[in-house]
Amino acid sequence: MPDPTADLQFEHATYDQAKPALACGTCGKPVEGEYWQWIGRVTCARCRDGVHALEARARSPQTFARAAIVGAATALGCGVAYGLFVAVSHMQIALITIGIAYVVASVIRKATGNVSGRRYQVLAVALTYAASTMGYAPELWREVAHGPDGQAHAEVAPDAGDVPSASGPQDRGSPTGRPAVPPLAFAKFVASVTLLLLAAPFLAARGAPIGLLIVGFGLWEAWRRAKGLPMEVTGPYRVTATAPPPTP
Repeated sequence: MPDPTADLQFEHATYDQAKPALACGTCGKPVEGEYWQWIGRVTCARCRDGVHALEARARSPQTFARAAIVGAATALGCGVAYGLFVAVSHMQIALITIGIAYVVASVIRKATGNVSGRRYQVLAVALTYAASTMGYAPELWREVAHGPDGQAHAEVAPDAGDVPSASGPQDRGSPTGRPAVPPLAFAKFVASVTLLLLAAPFLAARGAPIGLLIVGFGLWEAWRRAKGLPMEVTGPYRVTATAPPPTP
């Protein structure tokens, strides 16, 4: 029977040359000389420069403006949809806030190239809260239009002495002859309605505190979702080649 160890030459054994032991965790190319660390990955010099470029782009005013525009448009659409749902169903569902947070934060994060940052988190939270308060708009509108008793406000007819004659001067501030609303008064009305909407979750919490708690969960989801990837890159580190085993 042939000896299976006859071809083994321990005295003249040869070993492969040392090869790089690391590969870039982003592009997959072998790393030689030195490397960096990013989100727990080995990163080559080229990918390190790419990370720095993404961070600089996310911090630019142009990127923030784009994220604010698309985030506000998304929040407005979600808020209007929520308000229409409440107007039709007559139900307030605070859990919808979590869904709004997910959508708004995802849109903002996508606009930043998945980088995001602290100010984008604040933006996502603010837009999510504003959109969630629009669910209280139908009830607020009923309060303004019909009053607390639920009855429509009748238009008060002017006194006979106040009715101008057919030949008398008419108020030209409005096509219907009614006094035009001053711009300052209209602005105050809009500001009052906006403040009431923003305070609505806290006002409603007196009767249903669990709703405010769920809104808080939604805001936390917006904050967490918009966090983005960390941009801290550490290094450089030296690549140590794998040494051959010692000669017997």
